[in-house]
Amino acid sequence: MLKPLLLSSVFILIAAGFTTGYAQTSPADCKAGCTSNDVQIRRAYLVDSATLQPLTGNVACSGSVKVKLALELTTNTPRVGVAVYANVKNFTGGVVGATLVPKKECFGTTLNQPTNKVVFSGAFSWACGMPIVLTDVFLGWGTGNTDFCQSNPAFRCPGTPSKCYSQPPGQYITIEIPMAKNAARSLCPDTVGRSTATFNLSALNGEVSNNAGNATITWYSNQGLTTAISTPGAYSTGSGTVYAKIANNADPTVYSTATVTLTVLSGPALSISNPAAVCAPANVSLSAAAVTAGSTLPAGTRLSYWTSADTSTAIGAPEAVGTGTYYIKANSNSSPSCVDIRPVTVTVHPKPTLSITAPAAVCAPATVDLRNAAVTSGSTLPAGTVLSYWTNAGATDSFATPGTAGNGTFYIKAQTSTVPACADIKSVLVTVRPTPVLSVTSPGAVCAPTTVSLTAAAVTAGSSLPAGTELSYWTNAAATTPVNTPGAVSSGTYYIKAAVGTAPTCADIEAVTVASNPRPDTAALCAVQPSMCGPATGTLTVLSPTGTSYQYSIDGGQHWQSGVTFSNIPAASNPAILVKNSAGCVSESATSCSKATTCAPAARTTAVPAGEEKRVQPAAKPADAETAVKVYPNPYRNTVSFIFTAPVSGKVSLEVYDNTGRQMAAISYGDVTAGTMRVLRYSPQQKISALQLYRLRIGSKTISGKMIQSE
Repeated sequence: MLKPLLLSSVFILIAAGFTTGYAQTSPADCKAGCTSNDVQIRRAYLVDSATLQPLTGNVACSGSVKVKLALELTTNTPRVGVAVYANVKNFTGGVVGATLVPKKECFGTTLNQPTNKVVFSGAFSWACGMPIVLTDVFLGWGTGNTDFCQSNPAFRCPGTPSKCYSQPPGQYITIEIPMAKNAARSLCPDTVGRSTATFNLSALNGEVSNNAGNATITWYSNQGLTTAISTPGAYSTGSGTVYAKIANNADPTVYSTATVTLTVLSGPALSISNPAAVCAPANVSLSAAAVTAGSTLPAGTRLSYWTSADTSTAIGAPEAVGTGTYYIKANSNSSPSCVDIRPVTVTVHPKPTLSITAPAAVCAPATVDLRNAAVTSGSTLPAGTVLSYWTNAGATDSFATPGTAGNGTFYIKAQTSTVPACADIKSVLVTVRPTPVLSVTSPGAVCAPTTVSLTAAAVTAGSSLPAGTELSYWTNAAATTPVNTPGAVSSGTYYIKAAVGTAPTCADIEAVTVASNPRPDTAALCAVQPSMCGPATGTLTVLSPTGTSYQYSIDGGQHWQSGVTFSNIPAASNPAILVKNSAGCVSESATSCSKATTCAPAARTTAVPAGEEKRVQPAAKPADAETAVKVYPNPYRNTVSFIFTAPVSGKVSLEVYDNTGRQMAAISYGDVTAGTMRVLRYSPQQKISALQLYRLRIGSKTISGKMIQSE
């Protein structure tokens, strides 16, 4: 009975093992192209080879220990049996190393739980603390409730690629190990910009020992565990590796070693350049690259901005800050984040603010002082501000004489002594109104009762009168008493005022003199009437007023003579005589001959032929008795000569009248010296064949006579 059963069993084993025609010992024997991942490994870990319990940090490990590999599997579909193939490899330093042991087995376990544990039957030796991984993982399974393994633990291939999973090359599954656990720590340097930090290795004891309660941890600086670290709670070092020896308290010879990588992070090191000062209302950007130029800022470093060194109050707008001290904080993106914080000083100089009050207008030739404090009163001028004066808004043309500014627009620039200099420039209007300049010409003298108009253009001709100038007329220089009728004034001194504008009114005032000469008295006359026995014509003689300052006219002012006698007046002509004084004033009325008195008789003059001068018997004239004048020829045709010896020194002149008393000529012959003989020649411009009268003046002497011009 046993034999058949044995044969039957052998047959079944052989049949199962050779379903493909040859032995299946690895995934290489299976069909390629697995297309499923229904069954997966959730966890891989080491268990005690005897108890099959997970290893903990309490395990006694002296160099190495016998362990088994356990897996926790999951499946989407309940099934029975799974074949697993994998290599256990060294993973020291995070690099997949040599294969420690291959693992392949078919587990007839029912997979119907969230996690399903399987343990490989073969134990292997594991060096305490060595990190290990699973690679080349292959999983195969069957269908439904049929035992895929058929109670045989040997590895086998699934029937189709849809019933297997093959781990992609290069991937691995970490196997959890007990006791010593490698670790790593990173710290920022103790001093910004340095490369050392102080590590508290003691704080890592629980981590490297998996929190083993029966272990003692000792720290070493070398892998051979010969150089112990005396102060593991404050170990100052640069980046490097230290080692933790985890020894069993019951048997110190049983220990494992954890490798701990220490990294001193390259933290930020700020180098701050205070931004250049600016003038208000400008502000400064703390985020400008120039502020932190030269800093060491690892990739990902974040800058933040604060009002205090304790970084308790952030700056809301770091790109626009005013005067003050601020703080820039640099945080690296490492873990932990390394920090550096540095102050930065911002200077915003106050800018002058000019408030200009235009100076009051003045009248030329006055000027304005732009430096007067009232001009810039109300301005905000920081200490050290200097004012300068310019003729253009660009402040390129300096105004050399701001103390005596004339009419125009100027510019005042207020500039501080800071770096940079802060400035404000404003215009100021100076008004220097033109002052009228009167040029007064006193009007010519008039004869009373004629008046003069002070408003006549000739009086102020040549004056410089700006547009809008108004003239007014006054009786006093202070211009307090006006002239009521400036268009008709009599003799006297008056004042003309030319004024223009208001606030102020610019004015000039000048005196003007009006002369009004009195008229001469009317003439008092005496007459020699013509008679039948006496002269055929009459004579009128002015008795008063007489003298060298008077002239007389018998024809209504058409002709004037200085002689007081008018001869050869036709009978019944009833002439009238006007008097004119040296001022040119004419008597108010003419005196007619009807008002003349009778002249005293005078010696008669006997007519003598021409050329017989010595037979002439003129009327007695005391002033001319000693003066002999020869008129030759007489009668004359074109030219007549007057020959005499000057009785006195003085000017010589000749006046010629026709028989009506009209003056035909008045000729000056210059000066003569007493005792000098002179010959005067007279040639009339027109020929008058009639009696002519002459009056020859020699100094203070006057000689009168008659002559005839012939055809």
